[in-house]
Amino acid sequence: MSGAGPMVRMPKGFTLIELLVVISIIALLVALLLPALNKARDAAKASWCMANQRQIAIAMYQYTADNAGSLPTCYYVNNGAGFRSWDDQLSPYDGRDLPPAALDAGYLQSTTPGQASPL
Repeated sequence: MSGAGPMVRMPKGFTLIELLVVISIIALLVALLLPALNKARDAAKASWCMANQRQIAIAMYQYTADNAGSLPTCYYVNNGAGFRSWDDQLSPYDGRDLPPAALDAGYLQSTTPGQASPL
């Protein structure tokens, strides 16, 4: 014996108090970060909506420039067999490039409920 006294045995693992402290710290950090993440998500949605509105405005401007200043209107085609909306008329300007035959045939939106569109 060297006279150092009795050896103190260190416990293996974590105590319940230590685990609870770590869990509470993690919960506190999550509670602080969630509002910031929600704000970032809302800002991204606003940016996305603004970009979509800009694209619609550009397509509308191009349509009016090509059609003597008139705005696109909604109307029925083929004796009421289909409906052509303003966004269908903007398709050549917004990148969708819907075929003219489909637009003129009124296949995009049917006036009959439950009838499927052939496109």
